[in-house]
Order: sequence, then C-alpha cells, then structure tokens
Amino acid sequence: EDLQILMQLKEKGEKKGVTGLEMWDRKRLLREEPNLSSTLLGALYAPGAGVINPYELSFGLAESAELNGVTFFRENQIHAIDSQDGVFIAKGSRLAIKGRFLINAAGVFSDKIAEMVRLPDFQIQPRKGEEYMLDKRLRGVVNHLIFPTPQPKSKGILIIPTFDGTIMVGPTAEDVEDRYDFSTTLTGAHTVFSQVRKYCPSISERDVITEFAGLRAVSSTNDFIIGPTRVKGFINVAGIQSPGLTAAPAIAEYVREILRDEGLKAPERSDWQPAIDGPARFALMDSE
Repeated sequence: EDLQILMQLKEKGEKKGVTGLEMWDRKRLLREEPNLSSTLLGALYAPGAGVINPYELSFGLAESAELNGVTFFRENQIHAIDSQDGVFIAKGSRLAIKGRFLINAAGVFSDKIAEMVRLPDFQIQPRKGEEYMLDKRLRGVVNHLIFPTPQPKSKGILIIPTFDGTIMVGPTAEDVEDRYDFSTTLTGAHTVFSQVRKYCPSISERDVITEFAGLRAVSSTNDFIIGPTRVKGFINVAGIQSPGLTAAPAIAEYVREILRDEGLKAPERSDWQPAIDGPARFALMDSE
C-alpha cells in the first residue's frame, strides 16, 4: 500500500513540474543505500531534494536586512495593537512601534497577534517536533535525505544528512498546549528511534550527541495563511509549518506584491548591498 502512495506522489510531482523523479526497486535502493533495511520494497527518488543550514540562512537574512537599513527591536514582546489615522501602534514591553503596515509573522503566536486587531479568524495549534543529532562517526550511513512514506499528520520521521556532515533523525509530531514547550522526552526518543530502526538498523539512540525540539505553527485551516485582511495594512503570514523554510523566498516575494497592492511604494534601491561576509569557519582555518 505504501508503493501506491509513492506512485501518487510521483504523479503529483510531475504534474507540478518536478523533474527527474524515479521509482527505485529494492535492488536499486540497496545499491544506492546499502545501510537501509533489506525489508524495504522500493523508494521514490527525487534528485532535486537537498539540505541547507537553517540557522545560518536565518542569521544571514537578518544580517543582510540590517546592512540594508532594517531596524530590529529585540526582546520587545507586543501586548496590544491600536490604530490611529491609518497608523498602527504596536505596544511592546520596552517601546511602542508605529507603522502604516503590519506583517503578522509571529509563528505560534500569530493568532494572538491577529486577535489584537480584532481578527479572530484562525487558531494556531503548536505541534512539537523532537529531533536528535548523531555522532559524526555515522557520517555516510546514508547518502540521501531519507523520508518514510508520509502520514496524514506529518512527513514522518526522517534521516537527514545535515549541511555540517552529521546525521539528524526526527521529528516527532505531538500537539501541545504550551507555546514555550521545547522539552525533549524519553517517549519522543523512543518514537523516533523505533521508527528509524525499521528502515535503517545501523542507527541507535546510543549515537545521540544532542537533542532539541521546535514547535510548528499549525493553523486551524491546516494551510498557510498569507494575505491581506479586513484591516487595511494588516497582513497575515501565519500557519507556516513545513515546507515554510523551503518556501520562504517565494513567500517573501508574494508578500512584497501584497504590500504594493496595499499601497506601499517600493522603488528598487540603487544602493542595495547584496552580499554579506558570513560567519568565520574556524574549523577550516589554518593555525595562524
């Protein structure tokens, strides 16, 4: 029954213009990934898939934005939003910020921000995902990003060769009420490793070097909520769960067009600085 799902995913991908998709039988799969379980029947190969370093991307975008004139007000939790003569006044724990446009990209708190402008149109359900980083000696245990057959609630528990060369496994998918719950649990570890061992017996919880958790912002619509609202100038970018990281550049361009439609003039700048230096990579430097 899983093979039928993979065939449907292949057809869906090809309709959307994804190129190079192939169905691999057991023999081809084990030739490419000899450490996977011999009980597996096949796989859908997607050559366009890849991994990035998510925190370096986030820091890089923030650094680029600041270099080009964006001002960040950190540790300034918003507790109320008023409007006066077409201007929003976002009242924070340290200072109030005024602006004609307000983009609600508050993650698991985006429904709370929307309620501050009387737009209780959706709710956010935090869904916790626990992930586990494995010792570098397991580098190469898999050569590709390994997905199980996706489930209705999540993509399933993955084996991820990271940008840095380590292997990461996870995430879980547990609905929680606490929007600050970043705990990892014995139950979560059991869920992850009992699943991963089914398709890669070489991986064990004894190989864990660190563990962490994050919260997906699952909307009551079970979809991204991106667009203008009944309150002019207030734009929702909410419910962005996976694949939000992959979609981020496209989302940004889409929101830019929404802002223009809402009346923001955004002429192209002649002094735009497109490049940043990026972080120093000490491990790759010589002794000097």
